[in-house]
Amino acid sequence: MYKRIRIADTYFNQRIPCAHNPCLVDAAVREIICKQGCIRIPQLAGHIGTGLRQFERRFVHDLDTCPKVYARIIRFEAAMRKRALSSDLTWTQIAHELEYHDQMHMVHDFQSLSGESPTSLAPHFDLLSSPTAQT
Repeated sequence: MYKRIRIADTYFNQRIPCAHNPCLVDAAVREIICKQGCIRIPQLAGHIGTGLRQFERRFVHDLDTCPKVYARIIRFEAAMRKRALSSDLTWTQIAHELEYHDQMHMVHDFQSLSGESPTSLAPHFDLLSSPTAQT
């Protein structure tokens, strides 16, 4: 009886450090940024080695926002940066590069995150590519 308890205790104790590891959220943030926000949160949680709900709670605890919203913001910024660096790209091309379902999905994100459409924000994109924005 006690042998089984020790085996179970050892098994579960090996998993506890993973759940409380502060580097989990750091690694997730780096992955989201590296993928420009184009990442599925359940897959990210699995890759990090936690369950989805546990990962979401930890992320909210550390960053005060859920991982899905954070990924949307990073993807929104990536879209603005792509357009600022290359005005030859169409919004449709940017939407496909950043794995939006379609251009309207991207427009919806722009409107919900900034209150503006991509085209109306375009004049401000020059600020993103200026030398002062890069420092």
